[in-house]
Amino acid sequence: MKDKTTKLKIFLLIFTVIPFGSGCNSNQNQLGQDHNDLSISQVHTSKPIDQSVANHTKEKIITKDGISDVKAVNTDKDLACHWFLTIS
Repeated sequence: MKDKTTKLKIFLLIFTVIPFGSGCNSNQNQLGQDHNDLSISQVHTSKPIDQSVANHTKEKIITKDGISDVKAVNTDKDLACHWFLTIS
C-alpha cells in the first residue's frame, strides 16, 4: 500500500511539473513576429526641441502620492508621459 502511495505521489508530481516546463516554450519567437499594432514613429530634427512642457509635466506629476518616477518628452505637437507607482 505504501508503495502505491509513493508511486501516486511521484506520478502527480511529474504530472504537475510537465505543464510548467512545456508552457515556457510557446512564445519563443515573439521578436521575430510582425507587430503591426505598434505605433512607433521615427523623429528626426536638426534643431533642438524645447522640453519645458515635458519638464513642467514631470514636476506636477511627481508631487502626487505614490509616484516614484516620471518620464516625459515632447515634440512641437505631442507630449508623451509615463509615471511609475510605488506599491507599499
